Amino acid sequence: MDQAMTATEPDPLPRSKRQRVAAACDICRRRKFKCNGEQQECGPCRTRGNLNVKCTWNNSLFRASSSTSREDIVKLQERIKELEKDIESRSEQNAPHSTRLGDLDNTKEPLRTPSLDGTNAEPIPTSFITPAAGNQ
Repeated sequence: MDQAMTATEPDPLPRSKRQRVAAACDICRRRKFKCNGEQQECGPCRTRGNLNVKCTWNNSLFRASSSTSREDIVKLQERIKELEKDIESRSEQNAPHSTRLGDLDNTKEPLRTPSLDGTNAEPIPTSFITPAAGNQ
């Protein structure tokens, strides 16, 4: 038989995947054993039965981590609200500056540079008029 034929032939016995357990018993979780999830006494605890180890299903670790994450979510949501209020108040503070700059664009006469003799010499191109660095 050549290699091309063996590569295309299906496996005679398909391998079954190990069933995953939603929650392991406390001992298997602590010792990182593969728990089979049997509630009264799981397989690893049954094989260690002579060691006086009792199979328990407290699952308090899962509840603690989920409540911690809920608290974190609530704190983050509160922080988002604070930041949104801060942004809103800053935009309201900057609103008068932007209207004043808008008024500059609507002037009927172009701005002029002062000359040495006191008369207005040349108009300033509006493309050079920019807001101050602190008002952006």
